[in-house]
Amino acid sequence: MDNASVSPGFTRPPRLSVARIVAPGSIAVVGASDDLKKFGGRIIHYVTRNGYRGTVIPVNPRRAEVAGLLAVPSIAHLGPVDVAILALPVDMIEQAIGECAAAGVGACVIVSAGFAELGDEGVARQDRIVRIAREAGMRLVGPNCMGIINPHHRMALTSSLVVEQGELLPGNIGLISQSGALMVSMYDRACREQIRFSACVSLGNQCDLEICDFFEYMIDDPLTRVITMYVEGFVDTGRFAKLARRAQRAGKPVLLTKTGRTAAGAEAARSHTASLAGNYRALEALCEATGVTIVDDPDGMLQLAAILARFGRCAAEGVGIVSPSGGAIGIGVDRLSDVGIRLGRLDAASQQLLGTVMNPSHAFNPVDLGNRTTEEMSQLRTIVQAYNQAPDIGVIFVILTTSPHFEQVTLALGQAMAQAGGKPVLFLVTPGGVADNCRTLLQDLGLPYVDRMDDATRILRHYVPKADALPARDAPRPASWPMPEGAGRMLGARPGESEVKALLRAYGIPLAQERFCRTAEQAVEAARAIGFPVVLKAVSAQLVHKSDIGAVKLRLADDAAVRRAWAEIEQALSSQVDGAVLDGCLVAEMVTAQSELLVGAINDAQFGPMIMVGFGGVTVELVPDTQLAVAPVDTEQAMALLRRLKQWPLLDGYRGMPKADVAAVAEVVSRVSWLIADLRDQVAELDINPLLIRAGDGKPIGVDARAAMLGPG
Repeated sequence: MDNASVSPGFTRPPRLSVARIVAPGSIAVVGASDDLKKFGGRIIHYVTRNGYRGTVIPVNPRRAEVAGLLAVPSIAHLGPVDVAILALPVDMIEQAIGECAAAGVGACVIVSAGFAELGDEGVARQDRIVRIAREAGMRLVGPNCMGIINPHHRMALTSSLVVEQGELLPGNIGLISQSGALMVSMYDRACREQIRFSACVSLGNQCDLEICDFFEYMIDDPLTRVITMYVEGFVDTGRFAKLARRAQRAGKPVLLTKTGRTAAGAEAARSHTASLAGNYRALEALCEATGVTIVDDPDGMLQLAAILARFGRCAAEGVGIVSPSGGAIGIGVDRLSDVGIRLGRLDAASQQLLGTVMNPSHAFNPVDLGNRTTEEMSQLRTIVQAYNQAPDIGVIFVILTTSPHFEQVTLALGQAMAQAGGKPVLFLVTPGGVADNCRTLLQDLGLPYVDRMDDATRILRHYVPKADALPARDAPRPASWPMPEGAGRMLGARPGESEVKALLRAYGIPLAQERFCRTAEQAVEAARAIGFPVVLKAVSAQLVHKSDIGAVKLRLADDAAVRRAWAEIEQALSSQVDGAVLDGCLVAEMVTAQSELLVGAINDAQFGPMIMVGFGGVTVELVPDTQLAVAPVDTEQAMALLRRLKQWPLLDGYRGMPKADVAAVAEVVSRVSWLIADLRDQVAELDINPLLIRAGDGKPIGVDARAAMLGPG
């Protein structure tokens, strides 16, 4: 917007920071009302009732005073304010945005729906308000959102009834949500469970300010210790990844709940906030690489955030269990084992200490408290001390059941565990109303608890470090693996297998010896040179899965077999693939294999270069066993991917089988990951399938390879 469109003599202040939007010094409520049944009535009521210390200006053309505050008749009478929240029908928003821009408003929060989430007309309407705001240097939050809640600033810039229930209690958990309804639902649940926020932001359609803008703010915000997000679609995944690494370096855990894990969920997200869900597996890989924890649902995310906010990250893989019930212990051990969590081991000193208050034959993890008398409550402090000093125990899991003196047990354990320097703890309170006093005790001590075993296992599954976790770091490039000279020019628009393999060889990938031949007689000569038996494979731009039509011939033992196989391939191609042209055939050495793997690479449209490894061959799509990671990976990260495969034992000498040279396999995976990272602007996808594990020496050797290129633009 040029200077002619603003008030005479007006000079626009610098573009408003996100921090100033979350904690504004002045707020205008456009559409303010004294009627609490209206959005504008509730918004100004909530802004004023919570003790917000800044300036509040109601805008109402028919009232001189609203909510006890002097009102102005129009946006033009405002002058510069930090934030205006627009409580208006959708058909009035565009004009209001223009007037706010002219008045020098720093940012507008748009709660109205009816924009890009509703199709072409809504997209056009949203594009117009974005254009007006950008020309004026004004920021937008929303549309289709529920506003901002900042307890530290005593500000509830929302129309939601959830802020009716009491004063805004400040905490250290930041919440960013694309869904306004979910944001206020999480806020409501958190209040009931004594979980407190530093700030809550609803983004809706993210037409201007988006997830990463508020993510960056929360990383820098000293009042935020844990960052939580509900996401339907990203605007800039590259920026998200960089910020996630920044959060990791800053020691701030980041938790994410993302819709779109299934096709139906992705479509629901698209219709809700006009968001593209993207490839969920690629998101999982990106989050693992950057230290972000994906949690299945918002409730679980809040519960996990509470334990992280109270204790920080878990430092060891083992769990220590305490309960007055042996049955509850048995169920707890089984359920934790189901999600891959093991019991922590007690070192000699911890076991000796535990033995001072337990029968020495029972001085181990888990601890069955039995029916302790009130005189024995002091012994519980020693049990907690033994767990606290055991290096292999990362978190203490207390399962409370009805038992004699169970309130005293709760108090004794809770007081011992609430002391500074103790291990993280999670209580499971299994009884119903009879244990409400226990819940109150735990709340007063600031200790996290849940009421259901499902919730406990879900929290611990995400909280306890995983033994097979990929090291979350950027892979350093080995000095001896430079990008091959001319690599970017080695593949054409539709590369054939020979071109792809030439590129792979340039990257140091071991491949079976082979020759490209245009005639059957050339193939015979090549077979003699390579040595029988050989493999004959069709080369045709129209073929993807050669074996499906009989275009791969194995174990050809002599000249006649090669000539016969060539003729059969010509016949199969002409009879089964319309318009197919046989460019020639590859003659390759016949490799005897003990296993077949797949190494693939893709450039995901949202999440960038990815590397995949798994068990391959013709059944790869029928029985998938693959792992995906952000490329590039180093050999240690590649080895971690291999160990996560369900069929890993087949590579590691299962039942006397010969072992694969897994270090060499990991090197292949790492080298291919560098290839896709180097050529991210050219190669869409690349497969080596199969990568055979050669019988005898267990070395990997690529046999088939294909690639597809990115289209223009």
